[in-house]
Amino acid sequence: MQSDNNNFNKLLGYKIVESDNGSCVVELEVRDELKQGFGLLHGGAIATLADYTMGRAICSMINRIPPFVTAQMNINYVSSVKEGKVTGYGCVKRLGKRLSFCECEIKNNLGEIIATATGIYYML
Repeated sequence: MQSDNNNFNKLLGYKIVESDNGSCVVELEVRDELKQGFGLLHGGAIATLADYTMGRAICSMINRIPPFVTAQMNINYVSSVKEGKVTGYGCVKRLGKRLSFCECEIKNNLGEIIATATGIYYML
């Protein structure tokens, strides 16, 4: 698979732990720059982690980074996190020629779910 040369993703500091056969695990270290005003990891950082993890799960199925965009994403925040790392666990539920459907769970250091997401991706 090609390496990720997206500057936005490098800025956030994602670390791909595993990516194979339609699933992907990505870690994000909680830093002050990613926190909102109450000292919690910003919901936007969590949503972006979910989106990235699901996208990389798609890439792992076809062994390259195809051109695609997020058509729709839904996220449910279950809990918050102040420090440590969060990990995204994404998987492809259906890979289509034009649309792909994915799911993701974001967990804290203790393995507790802090968010769940679903995504639909449009292949260009």
